[in-house]
Amino acid sequence: YDAINGLTKCLIPEGHIVHRLLRPHLYMQLPLNFAVLYVNKSVALNDQNEPYTCFPNTREGTIESLAASYEGIEGNSSYPKFKYKLHPEEIHFDFGEFLKGYWELTYQFVESFLMDMKRNDPLISAWAKDVSFFVPGFPNEEEIWKDNNLEKALTTFIYNVSFAHSADHYTYSKTKINQ
Repeated sequence: YDAINGLTKCLIPEGHIVHRLLRPHLYMQLPLNFAVLYVNKSVALNDQNEPYTCFPNTREGTIESLAASYEGIEGNSSYPKFKYKLHPEEIHFDFGEFLKGYWELTYQFVESFLMDMKRNDPLISAWAKDVSFFVPGFPNEEEIWKDNNLEKALTTFIYNVSFAHSADHYTYSKTKINQ
């Protein structure tokens, strides 16, 4: 998602409709992700001397876990290699249905926001080509124009950096600390 953020800021002019759609979701993502990885009070450092350390491992273990979640673990179907999805992540139980509703609502908004956008915009094609190079599964310059893939790709980005991320943090914050 950081690659999508950086490439959007670099390749799509601020006045472009796609940049205007994503701008509210680009604002704090990179600084926050930097802080999680490098600020000395971050949960990723997981300093066991702090009153709240949410992971049962060291900073190195946390970083290794994050890497494994993207790279996958060969031979372990529970940890597949990361692939950008053009639909909501399948999460069983009520929580998954709750999140799926937000994905669908976001899709409706994105679809209506882009309704008058010129299709086959060469700027978006070039952007999609570069993003797909860095983000496995993101539609390339040809795939982005098929089957509303642009709308789906933008929906997935907005949904993940806003609703899904917030719901995950909120739900985790409601877990009793001794659990």
